[in-house]
Amino acid sequence: MSTAEAAKQKRPAGGHTPPVVAIVGRPNVGKSALFNRMLGRRQALVEDIPGTTRDRLYGDVSWRGERFRIVDTGGLDPEAEGGYPELIRRQVELAVAEASVLLFVVALYIVRLFPNEILSLVRTINDLNSPLVFFTVGG
Repeated sequence: MSTAEAAKQKRPAGGHTPPVVAIVGRPNVGKSALFNRMLGRRQALVEDIPGTTRDRLYGDVSWRGERFRIVDTGGLDPEAEGGYPELIRRQVELAVAEASVLLFVVALYIVRLFPNEILSLVRTINDLNSPLVFFTVGG
C-alpha cells in the first residue's frame, strides 16, 4: 500500500480534510530537508545542529494527484529528559496523534549499528498504530 493510499484510509468521513503525514525520527537525520524537498521550496531551516526544529511545521503537498499535509517535527531523542528535548517530544506526540501516516526517517548507519534502538523508538512514537513508512538516508 502506498503512503497516499494509507493516508486516504484514515481520512475523515466527507474527505474534505487532507490526510496528514508526520515526518518523524531522531535528531539530524534529514527530516527538514525531506520536508523542504516534498514542498518544493525551503520552508524549514536545515542545520547540522540538533534541536534546530522544535515545533511542528506544516505544508501542503500534491503528489501523483493526491493532496495531503506534511508535518516536519523535531528530532526525537529517547534518552533525553527535561528541557527542550521534552518540549520537542510533546510536539512530536501531537504530530503523531493527528497523523494518518508516519514517515519515519532514519540514517542507514544507525539501523545497521542500533537496530533495537530503532525498534524501541518506533514503538515509542507509534503506539497509536498509524501506518508506518520507513525512509532511510545516508550510507
